[in-house]
Amino acid sequence: MVGAPWCAEDLDGHAGDLLGHLQHLRGKGRRAEGMLTGAGGTATAAGLSPGHVYTMTNDPAGNAVVVFNRAADGTLTKFGTFPTGGTSIGVFATGNQNGLLLDEDSRCLWAVNSLDNEITAFRVMDDSLSFINKVGSGGRRPISLTEHKDLLYVLNAGGQVGSTDNITGFTVDHGCGLSPLAGSTRSLSAPSTSPAQVGFTPSGRVLVVTEKVTNKITTYTVGEDGRPSGPMPQASAGPEPFGFTFINRGQLFVTEAACSVPRPPGNLPTCVVPPDQPALSSYEVADDGTLTLIDTSVDNQAAKCWVVATNSQRFAYTVNALAVQAGGLGSITGYRIDPDGDLTKLGSTPIPAAPLGVPIDAALSNDSRFLYVLHEADGIISAYRVEADGGLVPLTPPSFAITAPPPLLTNGPFPNGLAVR
Repeated sequence: MVGAPWCAEDLDGHAGDLLGHLQHLRGKGRRAEGMLTGAGGTATAAGLSPGHVYTMTNDPAGNAVVVFNRAADGTLTKFGTFPTGGTSIGVFATGNQNGLLLDEDSRCLWAVNSLDNEITAFRVMDDSLSFINKVGSGGRRPISLTEHKDLLYVLNAGGQVGSTDNITGFTVDHGCGLSPLAGSTRSLSAPSTSPAQVGFTPSGRVLVVTEKVTNKITTYTVGEDGRPSGPMPQASAGPEPFGFTFINRGQLFVTEAACSVPRPPGNLPTCVVPPDQPALSSYEVADDGTLTLIDTSVDNQAAKCWVVATNSQRFAYTVNALAVQAGGLGSITGYRIDPDGDLTKLGSTPIPAAPLGVPIDAALSNDSRFLYVLHEADGIISAYRVEADGGLVPLTPPSFAITAPPPLLTNGPFPNGLAVR
């Protein structure tokens, strides 16, 4: 790969480039859609209930989780901010998915503190969060989290700060607190791989890590004691594997950002389609960690980085940081998933609420009725209703402010991480 790929680049040293570039671009529970008496209030029709959306301030002076109440129509009202007790790097967080994680029952929330190399555990308490504990991440630059039953694993991108990349495990107690799991740390395929995400398969038997600059997907088998065996690096179907998700059938869906055009001095990396061929690929994952490619769908939207899939297992959505569209950045590409894992592209939806900054994460509500996209330099979350045919319709209003004024105007910090219930 030539140059620094867009989604892989740690922009700690390039904040000025980011700001200059963006300034030129101005111009689990089941819930149902319905009406509430007020934001975060009680539903007026049977079966309708609210939820919450979470993101992080990603602040070097003190990281915090921002909580929004989510009405049954998907709209958001900011509720409060809850300090993690740690610090984060402030800019773009190295390109990652799942830096903020809810457990399957939405009882526990965990946040990475990417600057001081810690993880914070919260208990979800209705609208608020209760701080439980904070533990060292077992490495440097924690960027992604995954959980299965009473195990949590973190991906540390230490290779980007002069250390080494690894995964490390923790046990989760009944109150959501974390304790280090001795003997659980494992290396990736190389000391510095610019990794993006770690994730358990639905069975919990395999851990998966995407490595952007090595173009590998690395797997580990997980023993009865919770400790992994590996690594088992395997070639990605396409360049720069980034975000991924699973569906309950066990199929794995991985984005390929494919940003390889050389980076001109003083500018951000450039993703050009063509020659770049960003894609979404699907795989079968065997219990021994072996990956078998099912299908690859190439897109004409640049910097395909984040992916989520609906509970119905029928649709997936990728968020593309640099959309091929007039006058803006960012788009969402929808896909229909066939039972065998084949992909059919449904088309791309521009992200109209991003005049300043690129999208950097996405999450679906527990009932898969609403899709939320986080924008870093805007300091906003944009929201979409998911239609029965997989189409997306922007909500009214289409976006909700995390900070005021936007972080672009205050030189950051830029939010990171997104979780929804």
